[in-house]
Amino acid sequence: MLRFPSPFAKGMHLLGFVVFLCAGAAPASTVLEMSFAQVVAHSELVFEGWVLSRQARRLSNGSIHTFVDFQVDEVVKGDYSGTTLQLSFLGGQVDGKGMHVTDLQIPLLGETGLYFVETLSQTQVNPLVGWAQGHYLIETLDDGRRIVMTLGNETVVSISEPAEQAPVTSAMNTFSKGKAKGVQITPRSLLSPLSQAMSAEQFKAIVRDVAAQTQ
Repeated sequence: MLRFPSPFAKGMHLLGFVVFLCAGAAPASTVLEMSFAQVVAHSELVFEGWVLSRQARRLSNGSIHTFVDFQVDEVVKGDYSGTTLQLSFLGGQVDGKGMHVTDLQIPLLGETGLYFVETLSQTQVNPLVGWAQGHYLIETLDDGRRIVMTLGNETVVSISEPAEQAPVTSAMNTFSKGKAKGVQITPRSLLSPLSQAMSAEQFKAIVRDVAAQTQ
């Protein structure tokens, strides 16, 4: 069993997720659930952007990482002056041999989204805070509106209780179902028309407000 740093902080907090390695099987992962306020608070950088390229490479320790290059369109939280950014995700395929971590979704080529990056100074299994909890997609509708989606193709309609909450401890672990606590969603099949959908601008405004409250 491999242990990795917690997604709740860059320091002394306990295990945030676990990857189990089994012979002949893909690694399985468990990610602790976070509140939306925690996701924002523990992000060094939050940005809107889109994926320019992806390339998988084998590192000197034998692990495979996929390096994703983003076009940075807007910085929502943090200090970053570059127009592009490269992030590394564990997993990928090189020379016909692959490595896969379940529940880790590497951003797809061409996707546009909002990305909550824990740190720019360290290589991690997944650089996004809370994995899917810090990874949202932006979809442009036929009428030009840009709405926010989860990785599960669910429409974000609101975010409740944005005030800061204490990190989850090992004594009361709850596990992520693909979104942070407080993010209210509606399955696409039940939301027609998409009048309730939260726009990208509304979502970013909430991130800025939460960031100001949790500083």
